[in-house]
Amino acid sequence: TQHTPIIFLTAAMRTDEMVLKGYSLGAVDYLIKPLVREILRAKVQVFLELQSARVKLQHTAEALQQANETLEQRVGERTAQLESSNDSLRASHSFNTSLLRSMPFGLDIVDEDGQIKFLSPVLQNAFGEHGVGRRCWDLYRDNRQQCVGCPLRQPIEIGVTRKLEVDGVMGGRTVEITYTGINNLYLWAIGDARGYSARTWMTYRQAEELGG
Repeated sequence: TQHTPIIFLTAAMRTDEMVLKGYSLGAVDYLIKPLVREILRAKVQVFLELQSARVKLQHTAEALQQANETLEQRVGERTAQLESSNDSLRASHSFNTSLLRSMPFGLDIVDEDGQIKFLSPVLQNAFGEHGVGRRCWDLYRDNRQQCVGCPLRQPIEIGVTRKLEVDGVMGGRTVEITYTGINNLYLWAIGDARGYSARTWMTYRQAEELGG
């Protein structure tokens, strides 16, 4: 009954001492007889409405607390999932980086504008690290012209490997180029191999448009 509002009803003479004592004992109101029924009913109605509002507010607070606890649990679970995914991604990056650095044959990776993003150690030994950032036809072809059948002139399918025969390469040689469309995972691995921490890339054309 601690939450039940109490109205003191008395026929005794009203004094400040008696009123204060009634309030100190837990009264919410103090009425002197004779009572006016309408006034008593109105006071009781007000206290009932206040009690109902208090109960609703308590229920709302409990529901919010439960929602917060559920949200915190879901955030914790999602954070753990993201951490696990990041660990797997870092392990994959490490593997790809190691693979790219240890390739025993010539391999390069170029963007849609032909700009070289990565050279394997074999090609770095042949052309030096300055080859990264140049267009592939500037580095390899004698006339520094883009190949007529250059794969960059047409859409490249991710994961599909094709071959192209190119002449006038590195002193009049004719070579067969094998090329494959790759996804961002390999680009990230290239960035790791070259010491870049950012996970964003742009093409040479995009850099020019940005004034780079």
